[in-house]
Amino acid sequence: MRFGTYNLATLFGSDSASERERQDMICEIIRGLDVDVLAVQEVHAPLPGLAAARLDELGRRVGMTAYLGDWDSAPRVEIGKIAVGISPHNLHVGLLWNPDTVACVPGTFRSYTNENMHHGLIKAVFRVHGSDGMVYEVQHGSTHLTPFGPNGGRADEAVRVVSAFTRPLHRPPGLVGGDWNTVGADRDVDGNYYDPDPYAGAPWAPEFIYQCRRERDDHGRVRRWWADRTTGEVLLDGGLIDARVALHNATLTSGGVAWRPSSGHRSDDTRFGRRRIDGIRCTAEVVPALRAVDIVGGDLATRASDHLPEVVEYDPAAICSEAADGCP
Repeated sequence: MRFGTYNLATLFGSDSASERERQDMICEIIRGLDVDVLAVQEVHAPLPGLAAARLDELGRRVGMTAYLGDWDSAPRVEIGKIAVGISPHNLHVGLLWNPDTVACVPGTFRSYTNENMHHGLIKAVFRVHGSDGMVYEVQHGSTHLTPFGPNGGRADEAVRVVSAFTRPLHRPPGLVGGDWNTVGADRDVDGNYYDPDPYAGAPWAPEFIYQCRRERDDHGRVRRWWADRTTGEVLLDGGLIDARVALHNATLTSGGVAWRPSSGHRSDDTRFGRRRIDGIRCTAEVVPALRAVDIVGGDLATRASDHLPEVVEYDPAAICSEAADGCP
């Protein structure tokens, strides 16, 4: 199974010729990902119904669906039937899937966008096929945390994501893709952070207040700053593991998984530098099932969005069958 996450950079944000051209690029990229389920962020729309229509349109253009129902029942595009999470800031999250390879379990879609989430969090259970030919139920979700931290509530939003995917104990295993708006706190086998600190060696910039912890000198001036990893610690300590780091640690004998940034590749977004703030996290049961992970780059992807998509491959047949606390 292939699960991806992609921040679409205010898709449908205008009706200009350049935006329509960018929509075509985004669609080409998504088709090339060849995923079974895709978490998306930043579908732009000023109204909930329009957000649902635009996510539905995107799905149709790439051969996927976001429709929570039976297509034989004369579907209508409306907010309750599309897997979209409505943001108060007009940048919405969504789920798309390939109806030929997976099926959304009726009644399992949940949206947490009214629970103090800056952008949103959604999830649904999907029936997926393992290498053994059996069918398994796995949660997949999409989230977009607030850009404002460390005191802007990002860690609190992470707590809500953790609770949605790890409780109750006998919930289905799960994966959630998102724009986390922060570097992670997962470590390699030597105890070092997998994600380097992009701020420590950079000149101080006022925007760093959203991303850094800092110390002042005797004159009250900021003298030292470093990446705030509180949100990543919440996710990790709560049981949502960075799939990329887990695969890196599991494959060190063959070289591990090279670090790659997911943002900062655009000339108009250089203040924070190259960072990996997008990615997929999973519950502990899924870790043994992970098989591959990739951040998809290239000229088309770097032009289409200020974020690069990430895709994880996993085998549902290898998901740990024990309770979460009994898995690696």
